[in-house]
Amino acid sequence: MGNDDGSGDGAEHLGVGTISARARTVKASAAPGPAVLEIGHAMAITLETSRLALRPLGRGDLADLVALDRDPEVMRYLSGRGRSRDEAISSHERRMALATKVDGLGFWMAFSSEDGEAPPHDETHGEFVGLMMLPPAHGPDQPDDPTVCDLGYRVLRRHWRRGFASEASRVLLQHAFDTVGQSRV
Repeated sequence: MGNDDGSGDGAEHLGVGTISARARTVKASAAPGPAVLEIGHAMAITLETSRLALRPLGRGDLADLVALDRDPEVMRYLSGRGRSRDEAISSHERRMALATKVDGLGFWMAFSSEDGEAPPHDETHGEFVGLMMLPPAHGPDQPDDPTVCDLGYRVLRRHWRRGFASEASRVLLQHAFDTVGQSRV
């Protein structure tokens, strides 16, 4: 998974509160699970927890990801060292391509409010926390099955031990099973 200690904060709020599809945004109903909007072949779903806003990874996120991947402590259990800018760019391009393979799966940029107590209204009012991942299974030992995905995260070191990765993982798991219809994560 990632570098968070996974301690969580005991929050039971799994609320998937806002669904976004490209430029259109609607509030999800009170019914269990989010409504999913599909425009063309791509779904861009924004997820929300009690303290985080998770929005789909975009081309403009490269600077945050380069900073995240350069930290050798963040990357310790993945590559054993920080990534160079060129490696981070290459990885970002692979993620962007992988995110188009199965609607509803992909990568999210997580943002917290300044005080970390509520999700920000948008990323301009929040602080980047890390990258949350729910991509289609894609490793050499993984099945070629669109109903199977992976779960992972990378969190900036200053946000470790605050339960952000656990909180984001819970909402991503709920999304994987209840919205996307995954059979296994």
